[in-house]
Amino acid sequence: MALLQNSFMATHLTYLLNHNPFRNLFGTKNLVKSMVADPELVQAILVRDFHVFTDRSRASKSGDDSIAKHSLVHMSGDAWRGVRAIVSPTFSPNKLRQMYPIISQCVSEFITHLDQSCH
Repeated sequence: MALLQNSFMATHLTYLLNHNPFRNLFGTKNLVKSMVADPELVQAILVRDFHVFTDRSRASKSGDDSIAKHSLVHMSGDAWRGVRAIVSPTFSPNKLRQMYPIISQCVSEFITHLDQSCH
């Protein structure tokens, strides 16, 4: 059932994105958060103004899971800033370009594995 709900939500969000007169920023009553669709605004939020958006949703807190609670996604405040400062250089545009062939090969192997598993 969750798969159908997620599929419907993706279809619904795609429809909103394509048919909304205010395409850069929108929301729905089912989603508590606003959706940002403008690439320049996304870049401003994630890069230039990241210091303003450090705290994430409290609903995604990991509780007692010792591995997940150290994930960047579940951190906030100073802990998030510290880990982000360490991790960010790894994902610079140049490093990502260098990683692309390896990632592409892994994805191809994964797709092959999925195809074999499904047949």
